[in-house]
Amino acid sequence: MSACAMAIDRHNPARRAEKLRMQRLPFAIFGAWFTLSLSKNAVLALVERGSDLFWVGDAIFYVFFPFVLALPLLNSRDRWADFGLHPIRNADIGRAMFAAALLFAVYIFTLQLAYRFFYSPDTLQWNYGEILPKMALAKFAFAIYLSLTAAFAEEFYFRGVLSSLIKNGRIYVATSAITFGVAHWAHGAYNVVAATVYGAVAAALYRTFGSRLSPLVAAHFVIGMYWFS
Repeated sequence: MSACAMAIDRHNPARRAEKLRMQRLPFAIFGAWFTLSLSKNAVLALVERGSDLFWVGDAIFYVFFPFVLALPLLNSRDRWADFGLHPIRNADIGRAMFAAALLFAVYIFTLQLAYRFFYSPDTLQWNYGEILPKMALAKFAFAIYLSLTAAFAEEFYFRGVLSSLIKNGRIYVATSAITFGVAHWAHGAYNVVAATVYGAVAAALYRTFGSRLSPLVAAHFVIGMYWFS
């Protein structure tokens, strides 16, 4: 910022307040989403499996709330690119394939290893796959819905929004990994470990790809389809 712009900011309380509000906005968005994601797991874990209430709750937490929380960005000076939302390019296809292969391998290996050390039959194990419809076509349709909404919402908040808040690479990767892991607590301790490792690799890839979200959303979608199959 130039000396002239700094001087204007010092003598313009309204502009300083607006800048501060915009700096806090991504933090507020992520904080609200993270709290809701934890609450979502708690609420949905209590819903009887197969109940229509599950789908209502999932739509609220993964479609309605992310949309409402992101609305302030439309009227702000923040660019969508600051949160990883760039126009898709041909290079992103290759990045998506690489990310999907790497993250799938990391997740499956870590999940199997963590299962051996952290699985307990007495621990709450919430598995989305158990509430999917039995009819093949309906199951496939709902698997796409769950995979797509989870991929976009989680990558947007845990990678894109967090990256806009935390500039230090190591702190960003650690924060993204830990929060992503904790948000998956309802799937059991072993999945928290696997999700934490996944989050760390995904965050590192996000910065490596030049803060482009689309390859990670695509990779997350592929793993989601595997998870729900």
